[in-house]
Parts: sequence; C-alpha cells; structure tokens
Amino acid sequence: QSRQRLGVRDLAAARPRQRIREGNPVHLEDLMFLGRGRYRAEIARQKQERFTAILNREFAEDVSRGDVRFSSDVNLLQITFGEEILFRSGEYRLQDRGEAMLRRLARVVHEADTSSQSPLYDQIQIEGHTDSLRLEKREYPHDNWELSSARALGVLRYLTERVSPPLDKKTMSANGYADTRPLGKRRSHNRRIEIRFYFSGQEVPRAQPKAQA
Repeated sequence: QSRQRLGVRDLAAARPRQRIREGNPVHLEDLMFLGRGRYRAEIARQKQERFTAILNREFAEDVSRGDVRFSSDVNLLQITFGEEILFRSGEYRLQDRGEAMLRRLARVVHEADTSSQSPLYDQIQIEGHTDSLRLEKREYPHDNWELSSARALGVLRYLTERVSPPLDKKTMSANGYADTRPLGKRRSHNRRIEIRFYFSGQEVPRAQPKAQA
C-alpha cells in the first residue's frame, strides 16, 4: 500500500517537472509534489518571467539604443544604466532624464507586482561604479568612492521617496564600488548604475496595514 501511494505521488510530480523542463508555466496546485526547494524556485521563476516581459516591453527602444542593458541568472535580473542616462558627468544628483527612467522602472515593478499573497522580490541591490579616471574635488563628492556611493544612494532614495507609490525601502540596499569592478577597457561602460532584483519564492501573505480606529 505504501508503494502504491509513493507511485501516485511520483506520477503527480512528473507533470510539473516536465513543464519546468519545457520552460512552461506550472500550476501552483501541482507544485506541492516537487518538494519545498523546487516549489520556491518555480514560484520565483514565474515572477521573474512576468517582470522580464513587462520590462522588455517598456524599455525595448532604450535597449536597442544601448542605453539600458539586462542580464539574468536564477531568480536574479540585473538592469544596467549607463552613467550619462541617469547623471551628468561627475555629478551625483539625478538629471531629469534619469528621474524619468526611474519612474518608468517603478511602473514596471508595480505592474508586475500583482499578487497580494506574496512579494514580487526579496531584495533590490543598487550599485554605483565609476571608471579609473582619478577624481579629486574640494567639494563633495571628493573621489570616486564617494561619487559611486552617492549615486547609488540617490537612486535608492528616488525609488523609495519620490515615485508614487514608493518601493519598499526595507528590501533595498545601496553600495558604491568606485573603479574596483570594471566591465572592460572602455571607460564609458564602467561608469554605470546596476540595479539587481532578487525574486521571491515566498507565498507568505503580505502584512496588511492596520485599520485605524
């Protein structure tokens, strides 16, 4: 009898596993047979897929011009903005064009974040990078460390304070790396902002705001 039950469970798990191998959506009621790890991974994959489709639609022209680049890994999607898109040379305050780009990104997040039962992402990391050209200024930012950090923080603050509705600051972090993580020899490629989304495999219901008495 135990072998019979095991056989039924194996058969039930075969369908979602096959759909995963084929890259097709898996129905959540089938995921219980995959095991907790595969269950969470598939939930995160579907969220990443939905987000990526909306992102590609919104930024298709920007990607074709090379202004924005995307790269992805398991449960992770990275968006790279060139320096000149968000900031003027040597500046850490967002220019108008940069603010417009971030508003569009926030709209993508809110359009993809449709479920009230689980969050779209666990974390958003924002990284600032510069080229190796030495920066020395009497006023702030004094060097490339301060410039890259200030730019990353400026992006974070815009997304959590200036867009409506704002993104959740509890899930976000900002770091500056100066010129320590170059992409290659072209300085223009090394001056960049990277925004990294880590998609959530959780199905925990979101905390609801308490009703005011």
